[in-house]
Amino acid sequence: MALTKVPNELSSTPSIVDGGNGTAITIDSSENTGFGGSTYEGSVTSNASSVWISSTGYLSANVNNDWGLGVNRTGTDGTLINLRRNGADVGSIGTDASGNLQTLSATGNYRFGDSNTTRWSVDATRMYPLADATYDIGLSSVRVRDIYLSGGVNFSANANASGMTSETLDDYEEGSWTPILRGDVAPVSGQSYGATTAHYVKVGQLVYLGFDFRLTAAGSTSGSYAVIGSLPFPALNSNLGGGSLGYYTNLSNITGPVVFYVAASQAYLMSGGSTYVARTALANDTRLIGFLSYRTSS
Repeated sequence: MALTKVPNELSSTPSIVDGGNGTAITIDSSENTGFGGSTYEGSVTSNASSVWISSTGYLSANVNNDWGLGVNRTGTDGTLINLRRNGADVGSIGTDASGNLQTLSATGNYRFGDSNTTRWSVDATRMYPLADATYDIGLSSVRVRDIYLSGGVNFSANANASGMTSETLDDYEEGSWTPILRGDVAPVSGQSYGATTAHYVKVGQLVYLGFDFRLTAAGSTSGSYAVIGSLPFPALNSNLGGGSLGYYTNLSNITGPVVFYVAASQAYLMSGGSTYVARTALANDTRLIGFLSYRTSS
């Protein structure tokens, strides 16, 4: 058994019991206190296992091929390690209500970076770099996957045109839609369609539509002019959008290329760029292949 000296005042009821066969506690000439070692290892280089409390106040744990510090909280979730500065709480490491590890700051703000430079800051509302246009998120070979936003992507660092009103990209969407070929007055009945391909892409307020559809039965329509109705988004203002047909069949009285202009939620067919295509030009087996683009308010 190792030598254990018990003060006289504790000799009747000793509070230190040494059942080992080696050095249990060492206090060296610098007042460093060690457990399990005889030589102070403030700068740990050996494989010897020991724990030291230095006379200057820090704790050093030295262990070979295993974890050096274990903190186990039993019972409820909460703080595992409490961090203080000048006696005041500045943060903690603990577990949340689901048992997940969490890092908290007493002020709601914390920063991180490398050993010499703080690069990023997190406060109650945002995370941001501490140097402008310097740090990236991810690498070309280590990329993030999806970014979920409730706001938008702001490009305010870029040069502005004189009429700039916004620099935030706040929407992107793509999908399919169902075009209706009818007169410019909405009621329609008795129509049927063959195979239809119609897709849209919306970037911010800009909408692009592509379509290929065939009217197998023209049915009964109303109004004076032929339109494509049921656009997926309404136009911001009338006449602020248009498009053209790359192919069409079974449209009567056409004197030139068929183009469009967009008003509200429908696109008017125009023959030769200036003549409305009449509603009566629509027929069984009318087929249209083309595109539209316009600006929307939504």
